Amino acid sequence: MLNGSILHVVKEYVYLGILFTNTGRFCKAPKRLTDQASRAMYAVFRKIRILEFPIDCQLKLFDQLVQTVLLYGSEVWGFENAVVIERVHLKFCKYILKLKQSTPDYMVYGELGRYPLSIFIKIRMISYWCKLTSSQTSLSSIVYKLMFQMSIANPDYHFPLLKEVKYILQNIGFNYIWLSQTFISAAWLKQNVKHVLIDNFLQRCRESKKISSKGYYYNMFKELPSLEPYLLELPITLRISLARFRTANHRLPIETGRWYNIVREERKCTLCKKFICDEMHFSLECQKLSEIRNKFLPQYYCMYPSAIKFSHLMSITYKPTLLKLSSYIRSCMEMFH
Repeated sequence: MLNGSILHVVKEYVYLGILFTNTGRFCKAPKRLTDQASRAMYAVFRKIRILEFPIDCQLKLFDQLVQTVLLYGSEVWGFENAVVIERVHLKFCKYILKLKQSTPDYMVYGELGRYPLSIFIKIRMISYWCKLTSSQTSLSSIVYKLMFQMSIANPDYHFPLLKEVKYILQNIGFNYIWLSQTFISAAWLKQNVKHVLIDNFLQRCRESKKISSKGYYYNMFKELPSLEPYLLELPITLRISLARFRTANHRLPIETGRWYNIVREERKCTLCKKFICDEMHFSLECQKLSEIRNKFLPQYYCMYPSAIKFSHLMSITYKPTLLKLSSYIRSCMEMFH
């Protein structure tokens, strides 16, 4: 009883927007935040369809209205599995690019210049840890120091928050900071943690592109995640056509052959019937498309095609050339439907 009211024993309880369970874990908290963020995301989708915001504004809306919900309280529950959190992020990114959900994640991050939300969750946890270790009087810092001392005295004690912070620092080469529980400054530590986490993510992306058959050509013209200029410069129909072509969301034989497990050597062009019809063949090599290609693309690219020219063409930022390239893709891609 409390002031004459019965206190019920429950399995879970929401306090300050975070779902607590009687097990002491926060495994259900990310799922609840995901449900709330999804409702906010669909509201953003409706605004996007009505007002046709540019891509950079759409991303800003996500960061302000959806991401803030997804990461709410992640300082304390960040050690839990956050796959459902990133799933919402990728769903939004693929929606605004009009890509299939099967599109490789590294392509989505690359086109929009985005990074996984798990990086920001870890940075938030490190920031919170800095506050806990720096403060001397707050209740949370006193409890943290007690937990740390108990974990040192008895390895059988397991505290998920401590374990995750320790793993983050050890994984980026800052084990000495964990052992000493001291650092130069919170700003310095967060900056270095962010830098190393992003570097690790980029390394994983490079490895994914190397082993992915879809990433063979993408790896030629896209190295680091950055918001592509064509997403801001082109009309929506041409923007979608170019985005889908760059990310293998098309119906060229090189892609449709994957659906039916056709060996790569047999994925011949349905127009010239001679060569494998991949992105480079479609863009610069197919003789059946040479007449249309000469109308749209600069002569430099049409003569003596090469991988270097293809990479340069896909990296172009000059708006008139982008318009011609995307128009060529849009008009010729219809021949492969």
